[in-house]
Amino acid sequence: LLYKYCDKTGVPYKRVGKVIVAVNKNEIQKLKNLYERGLENKVRDIRLIGPEELKEIEPHCKGIMAVHSPYTGIIDYGQVTKSFAEEFKERGGCVYTGFEVSKFDLFNSSGLGEYFIGVHSNGKPSIFGRQVITCAGLYSDRISQLSGCSPEPQIVPFR
Repeated sequence: LLYKYCDKTGVPYKRVGKVIVAVNKNEIQKLKNLYERGLENKVRDIRLIGPEELKEIEPHCKGIMAVHSPYTGIIDYGQVTKSFAEEFKERGGCVYTGFEVSKFDLFNSSGLGEYFIGVHSNGKPSIFGRQVITCAGLYSDRISQLSGCSPEPQIVPFR
């Protein structure tokens, strides 16, 4: 879907493929777990490969097993989010950046079931709206928990 969006909006990308490599036996189970998650998420043509095929794809890479995702690409995600923001503003939305969320509140303003969401940040004026979309990158699990939703899945950065 992201490739289609980029084609529609002119955001550049390169579809280069990706290999994620296990270099020792201790890494194989993690690699297989990653592969299973890829299958669950319907990653196109993802597969496990051995050292011979890895060498065909990446001649200078050495490993005992790898996950190959041929349709993975690279993109300037900052440019993608700017495009999302522009489209959102064109449709009447407001975008706030540099707004570290400290708390969410839900208000029943009319007593008739019409609710508003309050979004608060320390040292800045609060924002109120009927709908809120957050974009917090590596902090999205924390924002989810602040909003009363599940903290799962938890964001765990990897090397």
